Amino acid sequence: MDDIKILKGNIIYTKTKDEFEICEHGYLVCKDGKVEGIYQTLPFRLGGEPIEDHGDCLIIPGMTDLHIHAPQYTFRGTGMDLELLEWLETNTFPEEAKYKDVLYANEAYAKFAKNLKHSSTTRACVFGTIHRRSDGSSGKKRSGHDGRKSEYGQKFTG
Repeated sequence: MDDIKILKGNIIYTKTKDEFEICEHGYLVCKDGKVEGIYQTLPFRLGGEPIEDHGDCLIIPGMTDLHIHAPQYTFRGTGMDLELLEWLETNTFPEEAKYKDVLYANEAYAKFAKNLKHSSTTRACVFGTIHRRSDGSSGKKRSGHDGRKSEYGQKFTG
């Protein structure tokens, strides 16, 4: 049996890398977790399927973050006035040293994953620290190894 999800709203997407497409008050149909199509009018064969109506809200594709450091999450956006080495010594190195403690690391990674889940990022290549014991169990727990959604609702790769 197919798992079908239908969203209705103002859908913005790209058919090519050069331009956006807008389907106002359209339907985004997902089948087994993948986009099956975007329609101005819902196809007859999908009549009777439940529709999640988002009214005039925008429906956009998820973002992919190809390089994010989970341990730097707690001080994101700070120190923009610092040179790189000063920023690393002031923020990064002291915070990442805390990840030697497995309990601290697990709690921090859980917060990071929870907040990432509620962002527009749906895929991420996440980097940890040099503390393998802390990173190993946390990263594997969230990745699910097979690339499917994890218990936190995000696909983590890397």
